[in-house]
Amino acid sequence: MNQHAEVVSVSRVIVIHTERHESKGRNKYAGIEPARYCEADIADIDAIYEAESRRASQKRYWEDVNVGDTTGTTAKGPLTVTDMILFHAGGYGFTPYAPAAGRLAYRNRKRIKAFYIPNEFGIPDVAQRVHWDNEWARSVGVPMAYDYGMLRDCWLTHHLTDWMGDDGWLVRHSSQMRRFNYVGDTHLITGEVVGKRVEAGMHLVDLELRGTSQRGEVTCPATATVALPSREADNAVLPRVPAAVAQRAVQMMARHGELLRQRGDSAK
Repeated sequence: MNQHAEVVSVSRVIVIHTERHESKGRNKYAGIEPARYCEADIADIDAIYEAESRRASQKRYWEDVNVGDTTGTTAKGPLTVTDMILFHAGGYGFTPYAPAAGRLAYRNRKRIKAFYIPNEFGIPDVAQRVHWDNEWARSVGVPMAYDYGMLRDCWLTHHLTDWMGDDGWLVRHSSQMRRFNYVGDTHLITGEVVGKRVEAGMHLVDLELRGTSQRGEVTCPATATVALPSREADNAVLPRVPAAVAQRAVQMMARHGELLRQRGDSAK
């Protein structure tokens, strides 16, 4: 929600956890090798990047979209540790685990001690380092470091927003992370229109999307519904926020203000 307690998005996440020692015992991913690239391979990927385009301010009208239309191709990768660092720097670092350094790391270790596991030098470090530490990833049964599922979710959304343009509205997006995306992997994000309809004044387009790795594996299937401008109304009609959700946002903002006032009083 924004500063006016107006709901702008709703996120629902289902997470399936597995014990790391059990994953190692199954040895499920033993046959997976790191991706290797020559100059020609990188040139092929770069050609896809070069061909990408953003709809941006050029309106995509609902009437001009047809079932069976494709959404183009978006390249992502080859994945590097730098990509993961940039993802954290861009905001994903503010997770409940809150990786930190120095004094903040010490305080975080006190808060969630079990999350910090000694590395090979006996230094407590975050379990989250499976995303950038190959040795630690291998110790839990995975052949190399791998991405965050949320990163691929962002990739899929990026593909959608490039296609629909600035005047479209992402009404609904659902993605599943079915396989690992390892450091070195390259993904191509593609999709197609599978339906279009008018509902509650909204001109909607239904899409199916996927991210396919260089191994030919669809690691992240997804679906989406987009509201587009129509030639009748010119602007996209946005969905209404359910009353119960809107009320909850107002309550949360009121509580936020209360806590701020309490903090101000304690500071005095």
